[in-house]
Amino acid sequence: MAFPGAIETISTFAKLAVHHGVQRLVLLSGRGEEEARACEREVQNSGAQWTIVRSSWFNQNFSESFFIEPVLSGELALPAGDATEPFVDADDIADVAVAASCPAEGCEGPSMSTSWSTMSGPTCRQARHMG
Repeated sequence: MAFPGAIETISTFAKLAVHHGVQRLVLLSGRGEEEARACEREVQNSGAQWTIVRSSWFNQNFSESFFIEPVLSGELALPAGDATEPFVDADDIADVAVAASCPAEGCEGPSMSTSWSTMSGPTCRQARHMG
């Protein structure tokens, strides 16, 4: 969501969805990004019930994306400092988004309209700062 026009696009989409009768919106968001927070506010203020799903690194970033070369070379440098970061499979994130889109009986209403799900994998990986 940290790309030009994202906030306006999310806002327009949310308004259009509600205008056409959509009752629940689910947004896959990022962590620690001001632009992501602004997009979240657009969904929260849309008038629909909403769920914000925040995830960290996708497992697939390391096997299907621009990280693959550094991973295969044995060293991936990221600006994470000495942090423990969760790695989550995109299929698991999709499962959460689908579950949030189609809540079980009795989950609709205010309790769902203010729900937050921060995704974290079953294990975290230690990131080591390499000054």
